[in-house]
Amino acid sequence: MGMDGSAPLRLEMRGIVKAFPGTVACQDIDFDLRHGEIHALVGQNGAGKSTLIKVLAGIHPRDAGEIFVEGNAVDHLTPRSAHDLGMRFIHQELNLIAQFNVAENIVLGDPYPLRRGTRLISWRRLNRHVGEVLEELGITLDPRRPVRSLTVAEQWMVAIARALYSKGRILVMDEPTSSLAREDVQELFQLVRSLAAKGTSVIYISHRLEEVFELAERVTVIKDGRKVVTSDVKNLTVSELVRWMVGGRPQELYPVIPGERALGKGILEVEGLTSADGRLTDVNLSVKEGEVLGITGLLGAGHNELAELLFGVGGRVARGRVSLDGRPYTPRTARRAIRHGMGLVPAERRSQGIVGEMRLWENVILAHLRRFAEPVLGLVLRARAERAALEQVRALRIVATGTRQEVQYLSGGNQQKIVLGKWLLRSPRLLILSEPTRGIDVSAKAEIYGLVRRLADGGRAILFISTEAEELAGVCDRVLILRGGRIAAELPRGELSAQRIMEACYGG
Repeated sequence: MGMDGSAPLRLEMRGIVKAFPGTVACQDIDFDLRHGEIHALVGQNGAGKSTLIKVLAGIHPRDAGEIFVEGNAVDHLTPRSAHDLGMRFIHQELNLIAQFNVAENIVLGDPYPLRRGTRLISWRRLNRHVGEVLEELGITLDPRRPVRSLTVAEQWMVAIARALYSKGRILVMDEPTSSLAREDVQELFQLVRSLAAKGTSVIYISHRLEEVFELAERVTVIKDGRKVVTSDVKNLTVSELVRWMVGGRPQELYPVIPGERALGKGILEVEGLTSADGRLTDVNLSVKEGEVLGITGLLGAGHNELAELLFGVGGRVARGRVSLDGRPYTPRTARRAIRHGMGLVPAERRSQGIVGEMRLWENVILAHLRRFAEPVLGLVLRARAERAALEQVRALRIVATGTRQEVQYLSGGNQQKIVLGKWLLRSPRLLILSEPTRGIDVSAKAEIYGLVRRLADGGRAILFISTEAEELAGVCDRVLILRGGRIAAELPRGELSAQRIMEACYGG
């Protein structure tokens, strides 16, 4: 029975313990989920959230504890039995097959409808069934459309539709909005709320605390492998939630920026920049020594395209003038950009910023192999490279077992610090940061914000490209708003607030 003596809980986990060699990832954790509830699960990277979910998914066998689904004890969970019990897991990497169409992805793992009396697939019935599921969810997508042609938001819709098509009753969503634009987030929230209203129970994992307050009814906080608290969201403040996540006093997320600061000479000057593909038109901007210039906009506004164009990895310049340190600069290749003193932390960390299978020290030296190469044979001088990597580990407070650990096993925040360390080893004059805190926890965000300001204080010029209005207001000296590939507004430090930035993005 439920805690209130009514219907049983949809899911109950009691005293879950899971240990790995050298660490206890989950220590006596309790968690429950009601029918039709959206229950947020939060905690810093490495707190134990992922391990708890993998125990629920049957990927990791639990060492101790009990699990009940609809009031019935579950002895041995496997991925297959978790699926049969109605659990569906949607991870950040959506695991859709790009070459398949929408219908094929949604039905994947379930029997395809066959033509009567044959073993041939009835594509007409399959598309009709999938169309009915999409219509019920309020998703306007053609079932025959290839998944590779969909936006990230539409791919999330397909992943959710797949969970519902196969009669999922418990839906676990891991960082569903980390790659979505603001306008897509609200569409996703509307879908999740409608699922909950129809009885689906949702476990919602996110580092974006504002989403917890907007969407969830209850929140459970995990820290250092233990449950800290479960609370109704309406009884909480953001400050209290952060304190539970990090321990001790509420953490100051953003660094203090002095009101009056003397900036140095101009580092980057862009005049009338227009891209050959037409996605950027007549862009003018300048960044000085010691300045953090924010750039933002809605989906398709051109902010990420600007970062890639300046670094020479996205498109060609049709017209306009760019200068670095007072000298003409034409973006052509990443090598040319690096030679001119630029560094880029890309928006897609896992696919563009790190090589997960390589070790920490190998990732740190990737942008300057010549510096660590033996002059005659060109072999990497490993001892020197490891020493340099260790300096970055200490300076950036990277948590790892050592410089030889594979980067894929580090938390998102530590991976991001490695990408930063790779460029700091070169001491770039201009550092372009594209979505630098995507998918990392609140504590790691605070460290990166502090690092950005220290780099600016040390004379670096920084382009801070983000769709997070709150962090732009908390970190930047100025913010430029792009709309339709053009600069539509400029907000000075005195006018920066999350509300003002969002109003400018939407044309206010």
